[in-house]
Amino acid sequence: MSEKRDLQSLIWLINAEIANAVNTVHGGSESLAIDKIKVKMGQSEPDRATIPANLLATQRYPLAQNAWLLELEFSPRDIDIPSPPKFWQGLSKAIPVYCIQGVGKKRAKVLSQFNIETIGDLGKSEVKRQIADFRQLQTLANTALTFPPIAITDALRKFSALRLLDDNNILPEVIPDQSNLNAFIQWLQMIEVCVDKSFLRAHSLDQLTNWQA
Repeated sequence: MSEKRDLQSLIWLINAEIANAVNTVHGGSESLAIDKIKVKMGQSEPDRATIPANLLATQRYPLAQNAWLLELEFSPRDIDIPSPPKFWQGLSKAIPVYCIQGVGKKRAKVLSQFNIETIGDLGKSEVKRQIADFRQLQTLANTALTFPPIAITDALRKFSALRLLDDNNILPEVIPDQSNLNAFIQWLQMIEVCVDKSFLRAHSLDQLTNWQA
């Protein structure tokens, strides 16, 4: 995985999070007073020893451990949430809801009565009081939809999440950086907790990120 590709993914992530923050606070208001937002992340090599480690979310931004410095400027009034690039896409929102742990096909029929057919539907639904354990199921759905911490290249997308977790040889060969590797394994483990294991084992990451019903 190239460092250039990771930086492109980081730029997308920063832009998306700033857009979310601005739109949440101001609701897209044209009267927003801030003209520019400057984001500075990472560190240059000489500064590594002087910057406290707790200022850098190195698990989420693994390249922060590799002495990089990224500075971006945004115009909040013009920000739209971008679509994720191919290599940054997580699980598709179109995956059937029965694949979430604790749902299954029988309970999925109950959820369908509330127009909940996919994990994306479950993640955004507001029928909490009418379905037992709904909050837990919705948490699982939203956790499963979390974006991966690093870009997922074709070398990884051809495998299932469980194959990558079970085979100790695949990931270290594709992701040599230990911090990137740890972050990606944690993401795979979250997916394993949230999604039915037989379903995970039967589908590659490429199928799960580009789900075709």
